Amino acid sequence: AEADKIIAKAFVGSDGIITGGKLIPIPTTKIISGAQTGVDQLGLEVGKELGMGTGGTAPIGFQTEKGKDKSLAEKYGIKEITAEEQNKYAQGKTDAYTARTEMNTLDSDGTVYFATNADSAGRVATERYAKKHNKPFILNPTAEQLRKFLADNNIKTLNVAGNRGSKLNPNQKGNIKNILLTALAKQPSSGVVKAPLEGVSNADIAEMS
Repeated sequence: AEADKIIAKAFVGSDGIITGGKLIPIPTTKIISGAQTGVDQLGLEVGKELGMGTGGTAPIGFQTEKGKDKSLAEKYGIKEITAEEQNKYAQGKTDAYTARTEMNTLDSDGTVYFATNADSAGRVATERYAKKHNKPFILNPTAEQLRKFLADNNIKTLNVAGNRGSKLNPNQKGNIKNILLTALAKQPSSGVVKAPLEGVSNADIAEMS
């Protein structure tokens, strides 16, 4: 079954994710993001691969670091922030991105953030809005930590955020995608997971620096 193929793409350890041969259940059914290159779009890709709903709010003009990308609307259900929303959210900020950062934090049940620099402006802003709206937030988790976060906080809609593509090397991108795939994996149709499965260890996220 397709779910079995998806799980086989990522490493599943014997602790934290699997209990009694079965994946710890999670309520997550939708992934949203601000649609920037890098982590944002990795989250959307994983959501789509796993058959989850996708969406989120992008800056005016669907702006990314590679330019405007209106295809994000059709591909992932991303919507463009309106001028009214741009003025309403992240008051005092005049850049194109911060208002949509607050919106996606608010529109989700919790946020996972992957960053090579924990002191980046994007990380600081995202965590600030999570605290403002009393939303759960987790930084650079392993797959086990993320799945537990999703289960413990009843995260139905997950906001995936982090570094843009130009700040991540291919290995870091692969590690982050594997963590997301593993943490969000569906229960195989057989109901039983054989662990450990072959693949890339989610512990490689520690290489980010």
